[in-house]
Amino acid sequence: MEVEISYYEESSWRRYFTVDLAELYRSVRRVLRLRDEIARTFEGKNMADLIVNNVYREMLFGGFKAIEDRAFSENALARFYSECFGLKIREDINRIISRMREGMPLERACEDVSCTVEEVPFISMLREISTRLKTIYRILEGIVEPPKGEEIEISDSMIGVNVVRDFLNACKRLLPLYNPMSFFIMSVYSVPLFYLREEYPRILEEEVQTLLKRFGINLTTLIEPDIPDERLREERRIIGLEKNCVGCLIRDVLLYLYQVFQQENLKRFFEIDDEFMVYLRNYTQHVKESLVIERFDHIIKTIKRHSTSYYDKIKKRCEISELKAYTSNSYYRGKVIGGSVEIDDRRVNYTEFFAFLAPLMFSGLAYIEPVSEREFEWTCILGWE
Repeated sequence: MEVEISYYEESSWRRYFTVDLAELYRSVRRVLRLRDEIARTFEGKNMADLIVNNVYREMLFGGFKAIEDRAFSENALARFYSECFGLKIREDINRIISRMREGMPLERACEDVSCTVEEVPFISMLREISTRLKTIYRILEGIVEPPKGEEIEISDSMIGVNVVRDFLNACKRLLPLYNPMSFFIMSVYSVPLFYLREEYPRILEEEVQTLLKRFGINLTTLIEPDIPDERLREERRIIGLEKNCVGCLIRDVLLYLYQVFQQENLKRFFEIDDEFMVYLRNYTQHVKESLVIERFDHIIKTIKRHSTSYYDKIKKRCEISELKAYTSNSYYRGKVIGGSVEIDDRRVNYTEFFAFLAPLMFSGLAYIEPVSEREFEWTCILGWE
């Protein structure tokens, strides 16, 4: 981030949880409550009765072309409700079209046709986000008040478009590229201590640690070199967010938000970018400018040797089209042996390995997750070097 991150100020964290994250939570709940209202209003109901109401008619048939195999225009309002909220015609739409070709008005053609409301990927994703946000505010009970809910009703046919647009705006405001506190959380997920101290000089001050823990941003040792020198072990350790703390839950939410901006159906109705790729292009450029690539050539070659693309594992959250993610093998495992890290059948110096990964880890483009005292899962995104 180009602005200073006030991770050491309580007011910054309070604003983050009561304004930024709260607005996301409110917008998620509005979308989900509207989906529930749509289900209550339309599920199993006769379409001929529904379309007497002009609002419902537009939600079901907005953009209707009455052409077989192309019943609706590409960005039809009815397609929006179908793809984003699961509002669908239970029977084959072509049956309605064929009846209309015989001279029947739409109302008569729908007399024995009913609606259904299905679970769609967009709504399933929002349920996952909502679950994590609910857990965050439950953990912070007594420290931060959760945002109040609000009732919602289907007052006009554009209400779905409006609540989803508000949700997308809240999502974008929270992403690390635009929100310093979100960037901070992503940057401390796992990172060498020596690099973290350089970027955040006050990070280990007792009062700062107390503040971070108060808001659930709990830091712990993830892995360290297996060497007898206690001072060196301390300096070279990798620290990061404690599993299941508020910070981890927020990181998980942020990954889901990147997935939101990769939904093709949303791109059809809203002008949005793949925000994960926007972030990647921005921060890989920062990394490239800060590293002497030639110095780490042997580390890069080791990472790529016998590597398996990480693409398949993360494609549901972080689609990568131009940059490649490489890991050590199909299990994405590394092992600390003395002052080395073992990757596949090769060993590299522990300090050099993490010195190369440090700016990537800090930028959220690489990470490790311990699986035992000496083993860890890991990945890093390459292709920019």
